[in-house]
Amino acid sequence: MISEPDASAREHGLRILTMLGLCLASGAQAAEPPRSVVHLMNGSFLPGELRGSADSQVLRWESPIFARPLELPLSSVKAIHYPGSAAPPKAAGEFAFELVDDDMLFGDLVG
Repeated sequence: MISEPDASAREHGLRILTMLGLCLASGAQAAEPPRSVVHLMNGSFLPGELRGSADSQVLRWESPIFARPLELPLSSVKAIHYPGSAAPPKAAGEFAFELVDDDMLFGDLVG
């Protein structure tokens, strides 16, 4: 009978995968666009992209470091950080209004 690994063994495995990923990622080109990063509860992190999952308790994370998406238990994920948007456009008017979706509207008030 095969037993399921305990939580500490899974965390150790995730830590090893993350360290391997960071070693391989350090050789990545600087011209590569910024990627999303998943941060794990144990303090490690891994660049990549979120993928769909049929299981609501599993986060599928596709990293350029691995051949297939990783299936991470949701309980091991602390946060996902996405790259910020480009710098805001230069103001073309005396007033600026920040809209709901972080859009900006610039202009002058006409009397």
